[in-house]
Amino acid sequence: MNETLKKLIRQRLTVLAAGAVAVVLLSLGCLVWPETVARAYLPAALFWLGVPLGAMALWMVHGLSGGRWGEVLRPALTAATATLPLMLLLFVPLLFVLPALFEWTGPSESLTEVVQNKLDYLNIPFFTARAAVSGGLWLLLALGLLMAGRWRAPLSAFGLMLHVLLVSFFAFDWIMSLEPQWYSSTFGLLVGIGQAVAGLSVVVAVTASATRVEAARLNELGNLLLATVLLWIYLAFMQYLIIWSANLPHGISWYVHRNHGVWGWIAVLVVAGHFAAPFGVLLFRAAKQAPRSLTAVALGLALAHQLYLCWQVLPAWEKTGVLTYWLAPLAILGVGCLWLGAFAVALARQPVTEVAHG
Repeated sequence: MNETLKKLIRQRLTVLAAGAVAVVLLSLGCLVWPETVARAYLPAALFWLGVPLGAMALWMVHGLSGGRWGEVLRPALTAATATLPLMLLLFVPLLFVLPALFEWTGPSESLTEVVQNKLDYLNIPFFTARAAVSGGLWLLLALGLLMAGRWRAPLSAFGLMLHVLLVSFFAFDWIMSLEPQWYSSTFGLLVGIGQAVAGLSVVVAVTASATRVEAARLNELGNLLLATVLLWIYLAFMQYLIIWSANLPHGISWYVHRNHGVWGWIAVLVVAGHFAAPFGVLLFRAAKQAPRSLTAVALGLALAHQLYLCWQVLPAWEKTGVLTYWLAPLAILGVGCLWLGAFAVALARQPVTEVAHG
């Protein structure tokens, strides 16, 4: 480990305390602006829950495919997966403010006919039950992977199938139902790939910056990042193309108010940061084999994915005020510090591999 990682591990309690202070401030804000705080908190919670879920999915992929890239990332993947209980716990408060987030919780007579036909599925008791079951199954899966040993390969095969199903329901519930008249059959897979991008970006950034890894392994990590970026842009573009070419109001409306005003410019930034920039850099072997440039690309990609989640979530409330945009960074910082502190605690217990540069 280099001095950066050692310093992070020594200061893990400070990082946790900073996150706790930010979350307390948000909790106090709930007393004054409950709807605003809940809406600002959701994209932050989605991103930081996506990091351990994406890391767990990658860990299961390695359990099936093998490869030295997984051995290099194993300490960070294990530590990231171990933060899952805390991230699920931080998601629980959102279950108490569902009316502030979802229009389908209102009186049925105020909803469109399309949404009324979905109320057997979109109702608070069933929604809460799905969230509890998904969280419980993810926890059992994470615990199983941490203890699996030689059974990791069969558990990974079963776990990946279960994970795809759970992520799909999670995406439909927490993001797509923000605008319940809209739907996309590929949305669950797109969210799952996005979580993989978030998880891989964070663990690659930690591994490349904090451990000595040979150039060939860094090149493999860069190629893996490039593959996830390409898969994400393929799914995102195909969803956009199919919905736009169908020219149906219920589908196009979701994109219309995300492509105008400030959100149109943010969409450009998302495409640049989530695809164009990392794609351009990761085509070059020298950039992938240099720890600093690979770390910069990974951190930029993680930041772009958080911006992408804000672009997905916040326009759902067309009358969202400026205060939401100020509170969203505080929520991202607060939850992020809690995650980073928990990650440092878990990482300190891992045997971090140090491999000389080739």
